[in-house]
Amino acid sequence: MYFIKTFFLTLSIALLTFSYTFAQNDRDPAQYNKVILDNEDFKRICTLTSTGEDVHYQLSHQQFNSRKKSGKKGASIQVDYIARPSWPDEAVEAFDYAVEIWETYLDSDIPIRIQANWTQLGEFTLGSAGPSQIVQLEGDAEATWYSIAQGSAISGIDFVAQSQGTNSEVDHDVIVNMNAGWDNWYFGTDAQTPDGLIDFVTVVLHEIGHGIGFTGSMQVPTGQTAQWGYGAPPIPIVYDRFVIDSDGAQIIDQQVYRSPSGKLYDAVTSKTGGIFFAGINTIGTYDGQAAPLYAPSEWNGGSSYSHLDLATFTNTENALMRPQIDRAFAIHTPGPVMCSIFGDMGWPLAENCQNLLGTESEITVNQVLDNSIDFGVTNVGSNVERTFSISNGVNAADPLVGRVGVSGSNSFTFSNSNQIFTLDPGESTNITVRFEPGVEGEVAGVLEIAHNGSEGQNPVMISLGGEALPEDEVFVLDQNYPNPFNATTTIPYALAQSADVRLDVFDALGKHVQTLVNTRQPSGRYNQPFQADDVSSGLFIYRLIVDGKSKTGKLLLVK
Repeated sequence: MYFIKTFFLTLSIALLTFSYTFAQNDRDPAQYNKVILDNEDFKRICTLTSTGEDVHYQLSHQQFNSRKKSGKKGASIQVDYIARPSWPDEAVEAFDYAVEIWETYLDSDIPIRIQANWTQLGEFTLGSAGPSQIVQLEGDAEATWYSIAQGSAISGIDFVAQSQGTNSEVDHDVIVNMNAGWDNWYFGTDAQTPDGLIDFVTVVLHEIGHGIGFTGSMQVPTGQTAQWGYGAPPIPIVYDRFVIDSDGAQIIDQQVYRSPSGKLYDAVTSKTGGIFFAGINTIGTYDGQAAPLYAPSEWNGGSSYSHLDLATFTNTENALMRPQIDRAFAIHTPGPVMCSIFGDMGWPLAENCQNLLGTESEITVNQVLDNSIDFGVTNVGSNVERTFSISNGVNAADPLVGRVGVSGSNSFTFSNSNQIFTLDPGESTNITVRFEPGVEGEVAGVLEIAHNGSEGQNPVMISLGGEALPEDEVFVLDQNYPNPFNATTTIPYALAQSADVRLDVFDALGKHVQTLVNTRQPSGRYNQPFQADDVSSGLFIYRLIVDGKSKTGKLLLVK
């Protein structure tokens, strides 16, 4: 039984599924926009602390994958242990074990390089981490930052290797800091953490998650004013693009939340109902709902925003990315929600992650022929509506989650722009699209339905077309083509409404030659052929009468 049947969110997210085609290594690496991050950024992203409670919740990698299908390694993660002699051997073994787990959840042809630091982080911090660098990708629909590891995985470009010798040189994709001053580590790999101890493997898994992309750009530099983005003008990290408030408004929508502003601070500190991650895969996996993010009433740098909600996900298989970790606790899997979030952000996923996504749904689009919707002809300022339905298969195992968006022209709209829908197996929903032209002429657009279904075109692309006549014009008569012509030509015209129509051809002296149309016709565009096999060469007049009003044109027959 799923919790939510059908709902709509008025999101301003441009793309909820990602598809890229890049030529590898054909561009000077210096031409890619990059920002190098440092320890101050890592402190803002994550300073993992302990709850101080023994919860006795353990989920090992083997236990979790015994309930799921276990997939093979999809990525190669290389760890550079800085000042290796200072690292306890058992800490290195546990770190390596966490790395091996992550390798079965990610898919990348480019090695992921981690700089691991065994260092003093203070009395309360267990670990901190982040990407060494963020990059923008060529061909991205909107300017967006990605962790360098994700950017390489998506594009096939080894950004670390290409950075060598440039002013943005980095040697690693991810920086992980583990607290050498913490006395209560459990370095075992069996997920059987005793009372009073913190599971080292769990913390490493958590910090690597931040380093490969589970991070937003939100920050509160002073007081109660929040802001987001890196660079000038500020550009969001891909994570930011999926964060919404309780009303479904995108957090980085400047029309709703100016950055920087106190209103934005209120949103990310739950004063307006909380914040959520609202990707298609995430909603499908999380029982048809957007996943709650951690947003305490006072901003907590290193915990707020870039973590899953503490209370919601405690003692669940999705507990890894909470902002605090319990004693006598271990979770050796990213969990379904985190895998879904990575999938929404465009991370290529290996089998272990793919198996966790709720993608056993079956999308069907009804009342649409040949993947196109024709709105016919109307007048400027008028509107025409067309309705179609989307359904999930009766035998589907999971909810169908999708997003409907229109591009190409603002003449095409629907009631909740960029709406997300969730359908249980066997359910359907109607989508009404409106054509309301503001200028005359032919108009084209594209309706996209991105979805979490396992089969079929994704996104589903439906072409939209319509034509607008001037506001007070009932019909238009266009020039025939070809002209001059030999034997056959076409006379085009358009009607903004149903009308009685008569189309005749006369010779230059006004003698009637042929009646081509004499009937009532609905609104639309028409292309009427004129066959002149038995007519001599010369100049002719064609006349269109619509509800008593007429227009004429000239055509030239040359044999």
